[in-house]
Amino acid sequence: MRIIKIILPLVLFTVLLSSFAEAATPSTQLEFQEQLEILEEDLTATPQESLQAINELIATAKENEWTNSHIKANVVKAEILLGLEQLQSTQQLIMQFLPLTETEELVESNVRLLLAQLQINHIQNRSTTDILENIYSKLIQITDPKILGGIYSVLANQFYEKGQIEQAITYHNLARKQFEQIDYKVGL
Repeated sequence: MRIIKIILPLVLFTVLLSSFAEAATPSTQLEFQEQLEILEEDLTATPQESLQAINELIATAKENEWTNSHIKANVVKAEILLGLEQLQSTQQLIMQFLPLTETEELVESNVRLLLAQLQINHIQNRSTTDILENIYSKLIQITDPKILGGIYSVLANQFYEKGQIEQAITYHNLARKQFEQIDYKVGL
């Protein structure tokens, strides 16, 4: 019985991992985007597993010369690295891909990188004013409630950590409103 308890989870993990590996090699940009969304919402994967999966997606996008997909996957990688507190690696990705998000007019990806930079500046006690102004100027261009909710959540956390509770509550309520609009339980 004890052997079954040990082997069964290993078998399930192997099956899940192999099915994800098959799914992680999309043949179209639409499949790529679907896999990227799955990866972003996978709450069961460890950061290291997510990093491995995103690196595979990045390689696929680069190999197929899917520029926008390559940029978007690197934005996700920057967020994962930030979560792992690998600030220098995150900073390098921001410096490399922030200009490309502007060139390719990927506003959502641009704002996500700006949010990562905001968090780095906050951690390193550097000014965040210019970054916040840049983010605010782009929010009007974003219409996806899920993306807006995520942005508002990050801003709420940043203001909370700074001790600016009133602004934190305002952004928390804005995030909640966006997530409720699409019945997105993860964000709530």
